[in-house]
Amino acid sequence: MMQYAWNAQALASAPIPPAKIPVIEKATMNACRESGGAINGVLMTPGRCKFDPKTIVCPSGDGPNCLTSGQAQALQKILHGPVNSAGVKLHPGFLPGHEEDYQAFITGTGTEAAKPASTWILEDIFMRQFVFGPNFDSVKQFNFDTSLAALVPLAAAQDNANPDLSEFKAHGGKLILYHGWADHSITPCGPSSITKM
Repeated sequence: MMQYAWNAQALASAPIPPAKIPVIEKATMNACRESGGAINGVLMTPGRCKFDPKTIVCPSGDGPNCLTSGQAQALQKILHGPVNSAGVKLHPGFLPGHEEDYQAFITGTGTEAAKPASTWILEDIFMRQFVFGPNFDSVKQFNFDTSLAALVPLAAAQDNANPDLSEFKAHGGKLILYHGWADHSITPCGPSSITKM
């Protein structure tokens, strides 16, 4: 939810309209091909992609085949992930690739705060109904220095499951976990990958 609020705040002043998603997708594929993350037009290893949104900034303000500087900054924030005012990375961002899903999950219709992208809807309902109250505006009020404390009790409740799988293993159990690279609801990068990015 913190990641979704971060994305919504990034897009609030520089929405990315659906018409510009193919521009981002093409530039991403080109960058991934050059940095070894794509083979034969298929994104294989998004973590190896070296895509910089500044490479597609419009030379004169705005245009159909490029991003404004504000849109490039918003996209860079989405890819990088949230930080606090001291610059400490709080959560990994989203990897480049599969931008065709951006409208449904991240950028929405290109209106303020990424409305009505699914991640904006989820975080808006969550922040207002479960954490801060019905009048809370996560785009204007969520603070990455002070608001995180309110999320801790909810995260702790979620993490109360016993992670001990020794009995499962002793009975011959095998656990296979899978997370797709193209998931724009939950980043495939875990917190341990923050220092590696």
